[in-house]
Parts: sequence; structure tokens; C-alpha cells
Amino acid sequence: HTGEKPFKCSQCGRGFVSAGVLKAHIRTHTGLKAFKCLICNGAFTTGGSLRRHMGIHNDLRPY
Repeated sequence: HTGEKPFKCSQCGRGFVSAGVLKAHIRTHTGLKAFKCLICNGAFTTGGSLRRHMGIHNDLRPY
């Protein structure tokens, strides 16, 4: 809650609260898309993006 962001990106200098968030951010620089859709072979930089994408493959909506 201090607002401190000790994990700095070596590419752009942006700060993050955790190493995990920094790791996800670094993928925006490298272009690495480690999260693959098994249905359409789409690729995503974050697991959250893949989960959101999966909504197009099923008829159920979370709302």
C-alpha cells in the first residue's frame, strides 16, 4: 500500500509491484506469446488474455 514499485523494466524503466507483473510486462517488449489456444492456435502474452479469448469458443457467458 506504499505505492513502491521496486521491480524495474530494463527496457523502458517502468516500475512494478512484483516480479510476476514485471515478467508479464517484459513480454510486451519481446513479443513472446506463451499462452496458446488449443482450439484455434491463437497466441497471447498473458493467461488473462487467453481466458478472455476462450469466450469466443463457447456459448456460455459469465454474465
